[in-house]
Amino acid sequence: PSPTPSPSPRPSPSSTPATIISGSVDLSVENCQEFVGGEGSAAAVAAGLASAFGVPAEYLEATLSCSGRRLGEARRLAETVVVAYTITIPKSDDSVDVTSIETAIEEAQVDAVRQALTTALQSAGIAIEVTVTSIGEITKEEITTTMTTTTKDKEEEDS
Repeated sequence: PSPTPSPSPRPSPSSTPATIISGSVDLSVENCQEFVGGEGSAAAVAAGLASAFGVPAEYLEATLSCSGRRLGEARRLAETVVVAYTITIPKSDDSVDVTSIETAIEEAQVDAVRQALTTALQSAGIAIEVTVTSIGEITKEEITTTMTTTTKDKEEEDS
């Protein structure tokens, strides 16, 4: 007898709505490559930004990269680190006010952000002097993430 075809897998969707806020912050450091490649730098910067912006640290991810720009400062050249960050706030978290976070970022002062970054870097054991040179515009989007999992029905075996 020919084998019984197995049923097609059935997708089962589930949605996790969230608000995503993204932006960038430019930092000035003495050695960009060393800072960007340093262990714990991105996590410490993310923690500092989360603190400065009033966001739970687990919601903020930061990616560090070196820009080709060099800024002349006194007798040394400072290098620019571009921090691209993404804040993902689940709609299910009623304790986080998205509007307050947007306002905090838009009204953030470079000195306050620098202080929050310095504190986070020191807590991570990273001894580096950073200067915040700019805080970029933010973008916000409302998303619904749909994950699809596939399940198979149990096959009945014919004897």
